[in-house]
Amino acid sequence: MKVTGDNIFTIAMSGKGMNAFQSFPVVVGGGGGCASILGTNTQIGSGTNFEDSYGPYNFWYRYSVWHGVYSASELGNVARQITGLQFYMDSPGYGTYIAEDMIIHVAHTTESTTSSNLRTDLSIATGTWNYFDRVTVFPLQDWTIPSPTVDGWKQVDFDTTFCYNGTDNIVITVEKKLGTYISTRPKWRYHTASGFTSWFFENDSVGSSYYPNVPKFGSTTNLKPDIKILY
Repeated sequence: MKVTGDNIFTIAMSGKGMNAFQSFPVVVGGGGGCASILGTNTQIGSGTNFEDSYGPYNFWYRYSVWHGVYSASELGNVARQITGLQFYMDSPGYGTYIAEDMIIHVAHTTESTTSSNLRTDLSIATGTWNYFDRVTVFPLQDWTIPSPTVDGWKQVDFDTTFCYNGTDNIVITVEKKLGTYISTRPKWRYHTASGFTSWFFENDSVGSSYYPNVPKFGSTTNLKPDIKILY
């Protein structure tokens, strides 16, 4: 047996009924394995307008949550190791911008859209909304936005990569746990998706009896931030 490619082995076999050695490619997967890091990305969306409500992170409110569903076809139907994200930011042109108390989760899901019954923690009031293999890829911390005075793609690298299985859809959650609000603030470029695959919530009421301790219903929309998913 020898390696002939990335996670692909060739097994030479012989035996009764075989005139010569025959080779069979075997793709090794599962068992906790993950695809190699490729240094590539998939861009989804190329809008012309900017807003902060539609995700991923709202500087105008003290607390915000965004869920975005991305289909297996958008991800190329290929198992990949997701290492980070980029979002396209419109900068006010001065200052240093820090996304305070940010946390990012990624999960597989069989759902193709978000729901008006969905809450900030992905629980749902009625029916079911299925997700699994959820990973906290960016644990609670501040994200210092690179080149904050310049418009463009802003990259956040994951602390823990996400092993995408190549078959299911994924749901990305970006949560602002408890930050300050900024009046002159960055906004994010967005596009109109084909379905209601985006969900957002924003509020200033935070504390032990409020958010993030109390899951809250938000708004589902087809307006979605432009994104690059990094592999």
